[in-house]
Amino acid sequence: MEETKSKSWAGTTGNSNPPATGHTKNTANPEDSNAEKSPIFTIPSITLPKGGGAIRSIEEKFNADTITGAGSVTVPITTSPGRAGFGPQLSLAYSSGGGNGIFGLGFSLSLPSITRKTDKGIPQYQDADESDVFLLSNAEDLVPVPETNGTRFVDVSSMPGYTIHRYRPRIEGLFSRITHHSMATWELTGDKQTREK
Repeated sequence: MEETKSKSWAGTTGNSNPPATGHTKNTANPEDSNAEKSPIFTIPSITLPKGGGAIRSIEEKFNADTITGAGSVTVPITTSPGRAGFGPQLSLAYSSGGGNGIFGLGFSLSLPSITRKTDKGIPQYQDADESDVFLLSNAEDLVPVPETNGTRFVDVSSMPGYTIHRYRPRIEGLFSRITHHSMATWELTGDKQTREK
């Protein structure tokens, strides 16, 4: 039986070598024929989003400082808007001359922060005596706002249990109200009545 198949195959193709048995289709088993007809999984096609969206670049350019040669780029981070459309405007900035940060070497997040100045010594944490100098976003010194008689502004009636002191940058440009709630939180009210804590 096997000789007849080999001879008939050789006669039709002109080649005396029979095909390998692993490459022949076995139609005797119906399960194998069904497996060849339908694949196990399908790959979905990729389509562009509808409604005006499109796949595009971040449209940010790599900048180089002409004096130091340091390269920098800023990538905006999209966040979900909050109530009345309010939300933080965040961006991840990279500078090849920057130090190590929480996001890696040279990376920083444009998140407003108030820290204690440490270049002239360790902090004392005695806010009632104004022992420490505060920095707004590691750039500008904050100075206490005085009363009309020259004393330091103190508010104890607005929030029971807290002593509130007001600050402003040494060089004004933000035009925001910055308040410190006695060793607890800071509150920054912007020119558009937006608040950050």
